[in-house]
Amino acid sequence: MIICSHCRLGRLKEAEVPFVYMLGKTPLVAPFMPAFVCDVCGEIEYDDAMMMNIQYLIQQQTVSKRRRVRVNPQKPANKTRPLPGL
Repeated sequence: MIICSHCRLGRLKEAEVPFVYMLGKTPLVAPFMPAFVCDVCGEIEYDDAMMMNIQYLIQQQTVSKRRRVRVNPQKPANKTRPLPGL
């Protein structure tokens, strides 16, 4: 068994716990994330492989948002001239 690195008293046991991360104003939720939970202090240590997968997804989302950003073209200048004498 793995000893808890937070309290150093409890033992970490495998469990599936919810994972919530705010990506800007959007919550990213994984309801059944594999993790290790301390039986004494309740500290949660998420599975490294799953965290790498989530980081990859977040990076892909960030890259795709950068590609989708459109720059508003400048409006063409008004080429009509006022009539003389008005």
